[in-house]
Amino acid sequence: MLKVLGIRCKLTGTDDYGIYDSKVTECLTCTYRNMCSAKLNEPQINEALRQYEEGLHLESEGKMLQENAKKLMSQECKDTDIQGFQSGHWKFQRVYRASYKSYPKENLLKTFSEEQLEPCAKVVPAIWYSTVVDMLKEKKVKE
Repeated sequence: MLKVLGIRCKLTGTDDYGIYDSKVTECLTCTYRNMCSAKLNEPQINEALRQYEEGLHLESEGKMLQENAKKLMSQECKDTDIQGFQSGHWKFQRVYRASYKSYPKENLLKTFSEEQLEPCAKVVPAIWYSTVVDMLKEKKVKE
């Protein structure tokens, strides 16, 4: 059953933001029958909501498929000791980012020595990440 969220009374012009059953046959503000009640196409709304929910599911499934494909391509590159490959209009590339050490603020180095900052240093390890590029669209997708 569909519930209506908020009805504007056509007689008084006031908004009533309660939640009403879609089968309401009178305005709860002015009590005129069928004058203010919303005429909703429930089957159409229910179908739209079903499609939206299915779209969310497919989007989630699609992301999982993409992540799995990137892992497989990345593993293939590791196994064959290459950085990437191109097939048709798709290009896959593994990119290496070296480790680095960062500090909360760069201006601290102007005031303090590196030894004084060492206890609050954050060491970021080196990583490999992958990019998939659709050469037709030149759109990058990072792993």
